[in-house]
Amino acid sequence: MYRHGLGDCFLIRFPRIGPNRSDFCILVDCGLIPSSVPTDTDRIMEAVVQDIGWTTDFHLDVVAVSSKRWDHVSGFDPEKGWFNDFQIDQVWLPWTADPRDSTLRSLERVRQARLGILWQGLVATLEQARGISGREADRSRDAAWLRKLEAACECARRTAEVLHFFGIDPDRDKFILDQDTAVKAHLSRGDRAMGWARTAAEHVSYCRAGDLIDLTSSSGVMIYVLGPADRPSATIGSPTPSQLEPPDDLGRTLRAFFGASGLRQAQPSPDSTVPFDLKFRIPVDDAQEVDFFRDHYFFWIATA
Repeated sequence: MYRHGLGDCFLIRFPRIGPNRSDFCILVDCGLIPSSVPTDTDRIMEAVVQDIGWTTDFHLDVVAVSSKRWDHVSGFDPEKGWFNDFQIDQVWLPWTADPRDSTLRSLERVRQARLGILWQGLVATLEQARGISGREADRSRDAAWLRKLEAACECARRTAEVLHFFGIDPDRDKFILDQDTAVKAHLSRGDRAMGWARTAAEHVSYCRAGDLIDLTSSSGVMIYVLGPADRPSATIGSPTPSQLEPPDDLGRTLRAFFGASGLRQAQPSPDSTVPFDLKFRIPVDDAQEVDFFRDHYFFWIATA
């Protein structure tokens, strides 16, 4: 796992079965959010890809791309050409990246509409912040003026953090005020990277939840595809409990695993905004008392 900033990049290696002594190499995603690092993101991503090349002798058996969000695919941007020297045997993509699938157009319309609303809200919030900071008369009421300005800036910051996941940098792209132009221009970055992935290997597979990928002859490994769901309602909106039930083969596997481990299979959380079932959550106060969380997540408390 590359710890290069806020983004996914996993290089998985298995001993190869047969006379070939090299490892079987799977790269899962390669991306980075620009706002997550203080230095040049291109330099960081180029170094990551170079390390992948040195580790694999520039040969990847599989490149798996889970999403076209920028934190998953910025390293695959064909304009950068960082993977031009690689030999790639297979590419695995989610079914939502299959241009032949009619559902994809519905998903894209929903996503573009939601991002457009976010962009419009960000522009409005920035205008509000500028208006507040420009009112000289209000500055005589320091506390109230400062609270308004801080609230507007915090709202803008949180909105910008979401947009960063789609390659939209409001600081860099603030001159684009039209929401449709801004969103279409920046969603095309993920489209370009996904387009590269579709042509990076002769063998391209579009995966759905429940698919099994048998690699036992080459590496002794069986891959279980957990998502995305193959029902539009489960992908676009909040899933119902029945939509969260895994397919038969995968369901049997998960039930066997949870049964062996003494855990029951997680049921959908009543709170759809939280990713984990109640029994898997740890309250913040309790987490601060656990060495792992204190060392990796709350170290700033001790140094504050």
